[in-house]
Amino acid sequence: MDYAYSKVPTVSVPLKETMALLLAKMGFQREKAMAIMVEVMTEAIGTTGRGQGALAAALPIVVEAMTMVENEVLARLPRTTCKGVVKPYLTLTEGVTV
Repeated sequence: MDYAYSKVPTVSVPLKETMALLLAKMGFQREKAMAIMVEVMTEAIGTTGRGQGALAAALPIVVEAMTMVENEVLARLPRTTCKGVVKPYLTLTEGVTV
């Protein structure tokens, strides 16, 4: 069954422009920031589906950063209407027969 729903268009945040602005604002630390960016992107690509330990270890920082982005950036974006199948992800952990 198809349902209409809305979402925040996070893909509307331009990655390259965001990176360019960050690097432009880094000043004398630009070279180090570029090196770190390449390093972490390479790590992230290499650990897709694995390496969840690194993500779990950084989770508090990620949650804090994403909360700031959601409150200060994404909240200002207009929601987009989507139409399609809504696929809920459900995990049954315990079943009880009545």
